Amino acid sequence: MDLTGVGRDSITTGQLAWMDLESSAMTSWAASLIPVGSLAFGSALTLFGQALSDRRTSRRERESRLDAIRVRRYEIERDTLLALQDGVLRYLELGAKTLAEKGKQGPVEDPTEVILLAMQLRMLAGRCLDRNAAEAVNDLCAQVHRNLGLPRDERQGWNSNIVFDLLGEALRRDPFP
Repeated sequence: MDLTGVGRDSITTGQLAWMDLESSAMTSWAASLIPVGSLAFGSALTLFGQALSDRRTSRRERESRLDAIRVRRYEIERDTLLALQDGVLRYLELGAKTLAEKGKQGPVEDPTEVILLAMQLRMLAGRCLDRNAAEAVNDLCAQVHRNLGLPRDERQGWNSNIVFDLLGEALRRDPFP
């Protein structure tokens, strides 16, 4: 409080005591406000830091879950491609055996086993993510099926090398480029 220009005699002792009390009250109010303000500011900073940390943690967890899904998808694709390789080999053996035994002269009368195995291969090919390999398997099944219905002299060779090459490429491909 500024007392310039006021004579000392005009201020009573009670007024001086009130001014001292007022300034000490202001000082204690300001003194208690600083720790409370610091506590509030520190709490706000802590909450902000925790929110950033939680965001980073949730992002890492989401990326981890996506990586696990990618790995699982790769494992399923790999298992499908390996099953396709084995199935195509069995299919070619069964098709050749059926043609050798039942189709010496003309069309094969009852190719049930070959047709059932072709259906299994087409189901696996439908699951395959590599569309080129899946189409090659489906084309091979169609070639074999056509040959079973043709007379011996009209039959064509099977192009199984392309199928095995495409399945092998799909297996060798890096799943995480």
